[in-house]
Amino acid sequence: MKNEVAVSLVASMPKVNVTDDAIAGGSAGLVARMLTAPFDVIKIRFQLQGPGEAKYKSMLQAFRTVIEEEGILALWKGNLSATILWVTYMSVQFTIYGVLKRLGEKVPNPFEENRLKNDKHSSKLTLGDSRGDKMWKGMMLFLAGAGAGW
Repeated sequence: MKNEVAVSLVASMPKVNVTDDAIAGGSAGLVARMLTAPFDVIKIRFQLQGPGEAKYKSMLQAFRTVIEEEGILALWKGNLSATILWVTYMSVQFTIYGVLKRLGEKVPNPFEENRLKNDKHSSKLTLGDSRGDKMWKGMMLFLAGAGAGW
């Protein structure tokens, strides 16, 4: 019963395509860059300090100083080019992952045949009961992630 519900839920889900993957990746890249940009600005300020002229002494003090002297938007100065890079990079990475994942789902599972042989006493075909099935699905996801991150 449990497996039948899971199968019907999966069957009723909308199919994801390359465009959806690219939009999801681009959105993730945009959010990631916007959240990390202030830390990048502060890091660069620390790197540009010369020896003996330490205007910034701690992260918290650096944040306060930049906000007081230049305003809160200064934490996102020079962010446009990096944002374009991150949006593009994450769009491509999510798209490659999605394509490889869907390709991996089409590769025949070598454990499927063994499970069917072991399950021939049962009148029902059950999904995901075998450790081999889980290992195969995990391997396909790993390969998709490795291919996308290459």
